[in-house]
Formats: sequence, C-alpha cells, structure tokens
Amino acid sequence: METVFQHNITQEEKKAIGISFPDEVAYLKIIGKETALFDLAFLYSYRKDIDKAEYYANKLPEEDKIDCLRTIHHP
Repeated sequence: METVFQHNITQEEKKAIGISFPDEVAYLKIIGKETALFDLAFLYSYRKDIDKAEYYANKLPEEDKIDCLRTIHHP
C-alpha cells in the first residue's frame, strides 16, 4: 500500500496534515487503504500540487472521493 512515508514527508508536513505516527511501520498497523489515500491527497494539497492531490482523491470510493475533493479545494 502506498503511503505518505514513501513520498518523503517532512515533520512539518506530518504536523500540518495531522499524522502523529513516527514511521511507516507504526502507520501501517493502524491505517487502512482509504485513510492512506486521504493522507496522500492532503499531503499533495498541502504541497500545493492540486493535480497530484486529485489523483489520489480519485482513487477513493465515490462518497469518500467527494468529501476529499471538497476538502482539498476548500481548505
């Protein structure tokens, strides 16, 4: 499963998007696929890369995708 930890997330970015896990191992013990996709979308939104944020949001189930897109477009 792809996670924010594979995208060189910084401590500042972790704090900004609300990730408190110290590393990917701890993250994967708790987080499921949908949450990982939300986090990737939020990471790229924080980085101001809306195209990449939408890419990850579009991988979510329809209802979750709508919520995620609404959030990344109206922070």
